[in-house]
Amino acid sequence: MKQSFTRVMLICIITATRVSADSLDAGLGVDRSSLSPEQIAARSARLEASTSFSLLRFSEALHAPARIFEPSIWRAIQSAARVYDLDPMMLAGMIFIESYGDPMAKSPTGPAGIAQLTKGSARELGLSVGRRVRIGTQSVKKTRWVGTGKNRRKVVQTVKQPVYKTLDERYVPERAIMAMARRVSSRRSWLGGNVDFAVAEYHMGAGRMAALLSAYFGRTVRVSDVPVEMRGAVMSYAELFWTNTPYFRPAVYVALDELNRVDYSPTYYFRVRQAMRLLEMYRQSPDAYAQFASTYQGRFGWSVLPSSQWSFVSEPIGGVLLGALRPGVLHQDVPERFVLLPDIASLFGVRAATSQMSAERSTIGSALFVAHQLKRLQRDRYSGFQITRMLEASFAGCADIATAASQRDCEEDGSEPLHSLGWAFDVPSAGLSKSEQRDLRFILTDLRQAGLITYVEDGANVFHVVRHPEHAAQFEQFYWDVMAGVVPVDPPRVASRE
Repeated sequence: MKQSFTRVMLICIITATRVSADSLDAGLGVDRSSLSPEQIAARSARLEASTSFSLLRFSEALHAPARIFEPSIWRAIQSAARVYDLDPMMLAGMIFIESYGDPMAKSPTGPAGIAQLTKGSARELGLSVGRRVRIGTQSVKKTRWVGTGKNRRKVVQTVKQPVYKTLDERYVPERAIMAMARRVSSRRSWLGGNVDFAVAEYHMGAGRMAALLSAYFGRTVRVSDVPVEMRGAVMSYAELFWTNTPYFRPAVYVALDELNRVDYSPTYYFRVRQAMRLLEMYRQSPDAYAQFASTYQGRFGWSVLPSSQWSFVSEPIGGVLLGALRPGVLHQDVPERFVLLPDIASLFGVRAATSQMSAERSTIGSALFVAHQLKRLQRDRYSGFQITRMLEASFAGCADIATAASQRDCEEDGSEPLHSLGWAFDVPSAGLSKSEQRDLRFILTDLRQAGLITYVEDGANVFHVVRHPEHAAQFEQFYWDVMAGVVPVDPPRVASRE
């Protein structure tokens, strides 16, 4: 009974973080040039939900809520929030991301403590870093020689010496949390009273934020100019984040893309919001949180793609599917579960490396949907792309997930387990121009941020793509629509503010 209740609680809480996608096209790709406030809110909610993998992937995430809600830490958070008129759960969400609530956390790049402050930021916020403080005295025996010749002798004296300690208040939770709140409050004022921009700036930094605003406003905005520019601006951080493509506000797109390549700072605000939901889940039911978080623990160590893919799959579902996939059986099952890439794919510009590529209909639908979105974005510039791997007709994958996890030759590029299920496809970037690679990456990233797919681009310049099982039915419907000629191969131009 308790297990059933926990499961219901989990479903209810997580459902609240997801947005129903009746239409796969809602606000995607080229449509980002004309999003309504409602679509911006929907896109934000879908991105937030999709960040659970990055938030919960590592084992420290299992213990983070307990650390954050430990009485002394939670009191410090509430106190700082009261002093600076902030939401305590927002500060808690930031702490979740910064340190998983560990007061002694230390980044290899320098930031330290529960708020992960650099030495420079800490000093700017009034914390002591590297200051020697006298904490008492100690008795020390010192030996010296006195006299000369036959009268020379050793004298032992006991003297008092001061004892010093190097103080780094970044490791003092009460001080560090108050400094974090002070920083957010200060940046909120600097950014025209917008707390969403202030949260984003905490990870991005003032200089990068000014550069991003320069791209958005189309003119140079120095750090000292930001207060004036933002006082007259009526926009949210989500609006700045979403309303751009490689062809609409391209300077904003380039600025965000460059920051994402460095440290993913543009998505920090959305991750904080999702962390707040996860912490609220823990407050309602620690068991539900533990159950949910455990599904995101990497089964493949540091390998991002297979771990991300398998966080899509519950253990029971994964066990049933993998149990059915035995060498010599899969090919017999193709007529029921798998189909060959259809000839109509060529009308979408999708070219197959071999004639025997197969996958589930939903996977083929997702590949055609990527092509559809890319064509809508590029219009007359569209030339399509090649798929080099789906599921080989002669199955040579791994028999089960345990084998895949332990034998690297089964994993190959990190996506073999999902290829074996017929859920994945590969697209090489070789042969694509730089602008074509950029546009394909934009569409794949946009679909990933919508929670529809996941992908990685490996060192061999291959995009490994897998569709999300939650949207398999919609992708399969897209497949059937294509086969019936319902989806236009050459869609009409979409209204744009370009």
